[in-house]
Amino acid sequence: MSRLIHLLGAGSVLALGLAMPQAFAQDAEDQSLQPLVVVDGDRLETDPGSVSFIDEDLVSETLADHPAEILNVLPGVNIHTNSGQEHLIAIRSPVLNGGAGQGSFLVLQNGVPTRSPAFGNVNMLFETHHEIADSIGVVRGPGSAAYGSNAVHGVVDLFLPSAESSGTDFTISSSTLSRTRGDIVTGNGSQVLGLSVQHDAGWRDDTSVDQQKLYLATAVEFAGWSGQAWLSAMNLNQETGGFIQGFEAYEDEDVSESNPNPEAFRDAQFAMAAIDLNRSFGEYDVNVTPYARWQEMEFRQHFLPYKGFEENSHSAFGVMGDVTRRYDDLRWTVGGMVDAASGDLLETQPAPFGFFPGDSRFPVGVHYDYTVETLAFALWGELEYEISDNIRVLAGLRAETHDYDYTTRALAGINGRFNVPADRSDSFDLVTPKLGIIWDDAIGNVALYANYARGQRAPQASDLYRLQSLQMVGEVKSETLDSLELGARGAVLDGRLYFDVAAYVMEKENYFFRDAQGLNVI
Repeated sequence: MSRLIHLLGAGSVLALGLAMPQAFAQDAEDQSLQPLVVVDGDRLETDPGSVSFIDEDLVSETLADHPAEILNVLPGVNIHTNSGQEHLIAIRSPVLNGGAGQGSFLVLQNGVPTRSPAFGNVNMLFETHHEIADSIGVVRGPGSAAYGSNAVHGVVDLFLPSAESSGTDFTISSSTLSRTRGDIVTGNGSQVLGLSVQHDAGWRDDTSVDQQKLYLATAVEFAGWSGQAWLSAMNLNQETGGFIQGFEAYEDEDVSESNPNPEAFRDAQFAMAAIDLNRSFGEYDVNVTPYARWQEMEFRQHFLPYKGFEENSHSAFGVMGDVTRRYDDLRWTVGGMVDAASGDLLETQPAPFGFFPGDSRFPVGVHYDYTVETLAFALWGELEYEISDNIRVLAGLRAETHDYDYTTRALAGINGRFNVPADRSDSFDLVTPKLGIIWDDAIGNVALYANYARGQRAPQASDLYRLQSLQMVGEVKSETLDSLELGARGAVLDGRLYFDVAAYVMEKENYFFRDAQGLNVI
C-alpha cells in the first residue's frame, strides 16, 4: 500500500507519504525492526530518512522480467515501463527523462555505481542483474554522504549473491505472451555463478527482446585483506515498438498490436568489475573497492521526427574507500572516491526529413560526434553520535569536483537545428551536507525522526554539449535539491502492523529544461 500526494510548484515539491512496505520481513516474535541487509555507506532501516528493502524471497517469488515488476512493490517508487526493457524512473519526483532522468537517480550494484556521474542513461536499470539479487535497497530522497552526484531524488542498490553462496537454484518460465526465461545461480562456498537468459517475442509486431546477463564472484584473501572480486555483464538486442496514435486506438486490437516504427531497435552491452576488500587495523575498519566499467549502445531515435541513429559508449575506472572507527556512543567514517571516464557520442541522420518543403533544420549526416573525458574526486565524512540510549544524531558532509574535457569531431557551430560547441573544458564543485536525528521507541515501539539532506548533481555530458540551435553554451549549472523530512515508523497491534509515514518538502535550484521554443529555462 502506498499513497503519495504531490503539490508541484515552481521548483518545489511538498508531499505526504504513508508506506507499508511489502518487503519487510520480520519474525512474529521479534519486534526489533532489524534491517534486512546492511547497506554499505547508506541508510539502514533504523536511520532517519526513508529507505525500503526487498529480500531474496520476494525477488524469487516475483520472478520479475522487467526491473519495474520488482521495484514497484516498494512505496514511493514508480518505474514507468516503455517498450521492451526500456523505462523511466520516478522516485519522489515526476517521471523524468533526458538529462534530468539520467542524472537524478543513482543506481548501484554491490554498492558500486553502474555509471560514471556524467554518463547516465534513463534506461540504466536494464544493465543490472535484478533477476538473481539477494536484496535490493531503495533510498527515497537524496542519498547519504557516501554517494554524491546523481543521488538526488533516490538511490537504488542491488546486492548480488556473495561469493560465499553455496548450492544451486535453477528456474525456467514461459508465458502466453511468448516470453521465456531461465535463471541459474550456483556456488560452492567460495565462487558463485549467475546466468539469466530471456527471449520475449513481443505481443506487438516487431518488438522482440533477447537479453543475457552473467555474474561471477570469487572470494579473495591476501596480506590480511579479505573480500570478493566480481564481474557483471549484460547484452541486450531489442526491436522497439513506436507510439500508436489516434483517438481510442487502443480499442482496436489490430491497431494496438501494430508497430508504427518497425525500424526502431536498441542494442546495448555492459560490463563492470570490482574487488571489494576490507581489513581491520586495530580499532579502524578499512574498506577499499577498485572498479572498472564499460558500456556501448546503439539505437534508432524513433521518438524524434527525423529518426536519427545514436551510438554512445563510455569506459571508466576508479576506486572507492572508507575508514570507520567505533566507540561506545560514537561512530565516524571518512571516505573518498576518484572516477576517471571517457565517453563518446555520435548522432547521424540517414535520410532527408522536413515538416515542409525547404525545411533545412534536420540535415542529413552527422549532427554530433564528440568525446568527453571526465575526472571526479570526492571526500566525505559521516558521524553518528548517541545522545542517550534511544536518541541518535547522524551528520554527514561530502565535497566533490568534476572536470570535463570536451572534443568535437563534427564542425563546431549551428547546423540546422543543432548547435555543436567548440572544444572546451568545464568544471563543477559540489557540497552536500546531511543531518538527521532519530528518537527510537519514542512512543512504545514507534520511532520519530527528522532528516535534512541535500542532493546535487553535476550536469550530464549531453546537458552540456548536445545542444540545439537556440541553446547557449555554458548556461548549465549544477542542479541542487534540498529536502527536509519528518517521519514516524514502528510496529503496533503486537507487531501485526508495521508502518512508516513521512512528510517532506523539497526545493530544487538550477533545474533546467528546453521549452517549446528551444530555449533553456532555468
